[in-house]
Amino acid sequence: MIFQKWDDIPKMRIIHENIPPESVIELQMIVGENQTLALWTFSEGSEVASHKHPHEQMSFIQRGRFLFRVEGEEEREVGAGEVVVCKSNVEHWLKALEDGSQDLQIFSPRRDDLLEFRGAYIPV
Repeated sequence: MIFQKWDDIPKMRIIHENIPPESVIELQMIVGENQTLALWTFSEGSEVASHKHPHEQMSFIQRGRFLFRVEGEEEREVGAGEVVVCKSNVEHWLKALEDGSQDLQIFSPRRDDLLEFRGAYIPV
């Protein structure tokens, strides 16, 4: 078993084709054998463009508010304490409505494509 203190995981600013250049989004991440835990912190107005991936995603809003759009559903405002579940290969989009908004996401299987952004990698 490996233990990690969240405050010791460095924050990395994310620059990616799915993120408009004016958006400021930071990532802290831990990668396990079969899943990824990622904390995304957004400046107000920052967004992640509509996208999909083969990973199931659970988003737990820890702080602030977001607009979330999930394929087949109405756009919805979500806030601290709410959870959004995105099934595999389902298109989704989000935009932060407040500075410092945080989305804690769990992905399964693990998001190897995010390793280029890794703030923390726990070897398995």
